Amino acid sequence: MCISGNVHKLQRRGYRFSLQGVTEAEEIQKHLFPLHRRCKDLEAKDLPRLRKHLVDGLMRMVQEAVSHSSVLQMPHNDAIVSKLYASVSHILTRLSQQFLDGATMFRGELDDSEQRLDLVLNVMDYMRDSRISNTILERHDRLEMFVQRLKAIKIVFETSSAFLRLAKTEVGGIHGHVTAIQIKQIYDEFQEQLVTFDKCPYDVLEPDAQEFEKDMEKFRRKMGELDGRLGSVIKGCILNCSSVKSMTKVLQVYEFLMRRPAIREVALSICEKSILDTARQEMDSLLRKFLEDATRDSAAHLSVYQTIPPTSRVIQWVWDIRGQLNEILKAVNNVSHFFADDVFNQWSDSIPDLLKDKLHQPLIIRDKDAIAVNFDPKLETVIREVKHLIRLRSQSCIPEDALSFYQKRDQLSDQRILLKSIVDCYNELRAELLPIEGPLVQPMLHKMDVLLLPGETSVIWSDSGVSEYLQRVEVSSQAIHGQVQAAKKNLREIQDLCYAWGNNEPLLCEMTLPLDLATVKTGESLVDDKLKPMIMEDGKRIHSLLQVRFIIVQ
Repeated sequence: MCISGNVHKLQRRGYRFSLQGVTEAEEIQKHLFPLHRRCKDLEAKDLPRLRKHLVDGLMRMVQEAVSHSSVLQMPHNDAIVSKLYASVSHILTRLSQQFLDGATMFRGELDDSEQRLDLVLNVMDYMRDSRISNTILERHDRLEMFVQRLKAIKIVFETSSAFLRLAKTEVGGIHGHVTAIQIKQIYDEFQEQLVTFDKCPYDVLEPDAQEFEKDMEKFRRKMGELDGRLGSVIKGCILNCSSVKSMTKVLQVYEFLMRRPAIREVALSICEKSILDTARQEMDSLLRKFLEDATRDSAAHLSVYQTIPPTSRVIQWVWDIRGQLNEILKAVNNVSHFFADDVFNQWSDSIPDLLKDKLHQPLIIRDKDAIAVNFDPKLETVIREVKHLIRLRSQSCIPEDALSFYQKRDQLSDQRILLKSIVDCYNELRAELLPIEGPLVQPMLHKMDVLLLPGETSVIWSDSGVSEYLQRVEVSSQAIHGQVQAAKKNLREIQDLCYAWGNNEPLLCEMTLPLDLATVKTGESLVDDKLKPMIMEDGKRIHSLLQVRFIIVQ
């Protein structure tokens, strides 16, 4: 009977749970029906037309379904809500794969495929930002993997664009034929790498296809090798030129390749030095010729413009010299942005690591009993660099990290001034402390050390609560500084009282021993009348000063 009763209870409980589950499922289905119908009607062709509106619409429908359904708001259904957002990500991924068509995206005009890829990347990035702002899903899921795959394919397209332009360039001059052969060989090797993605047996747009990662790694290694060889070819072309004008023309022809870091690293610095040296030599030669000929009878000795009258001949000759100098300066000016961009890019690339390193240092650094503000001078240099670069270039060119740091310059300046005041106050107390004063003010200095400890260990410049921390320390620091000064002042007053006793004249002077009875009586009266009141008064004063010291220490 007992067993059958328990079975009956379990059956009723199971029936109740099943009924509750069916009811919840019906309510969820009712609220998700509009979303299901919308997703069913979506096609890949809708992606270019809807773009961000598609993401907003799908996310809004999910949010409305959750907000209107009391069942979906229950804690035990959080997994269902997460799956809803994941489903939206899967839908967008599927539409993007259909729109891009991985089987044909590396065929035909790659520029068209790259434009379609950029469109999808914009939609996917917007979806990622929308999803992250809702803090529903973890970032490392299928959507994140798909976006990373698209960015890898974007690198292939950008490389292809540069190498396809390379095939259309022509190089003249004495070494032009050899250079053309080298470039053609490099281009053919690139084409072999590109065919790998076109004829691969897997779908390049499938995030789970691990074969793509292996092929992409081979592609990167091969492109690094080809970039190095291209850099050497470009460097050889420029160094073989005989004039600044021809050097700068070659550099302008290959400007699109100079944007590639590996090529820029191999060729740019040497080419820059060669161009500037050649320009200096040509200008020196022209100026020397001008100065030498200008010291003589110019019209009589000029070997040019023999059909022109003497005065006009000199003027024409001066104009030609000036024109040649201007041509040299113009040629250098045409490629000066290469060198300026190279310096700027090196600075920009160093900013993230520099800020990450220097802003994650504690506010204070300690050397024995002295402390100092731990604000690296390189951070101050970054602020000054950004200030001038905004003037020399546009604000949009400045790295986002550097610009964000620059916008906090006033706040950082206030924090440094406040911290400098705290540091100076602490160091002043330590420096002026006498050995005899140590035991007296040590408890207060210990309080100060406890307040400063977070600034030496855990509070860093990038924290959001730095200003509040420094303000708290400043208030306590000023209070402790005042207490220490008061304690030291009291100690000096006690010392002065004690020194005064030793400086007082003896009550009985020039007396010979043994003393007679009258002298002893006189001494007793002097002690009662003079010494005892003075000792009592000074003792009370010392006692009151010590009481103040105890109150300060507490």
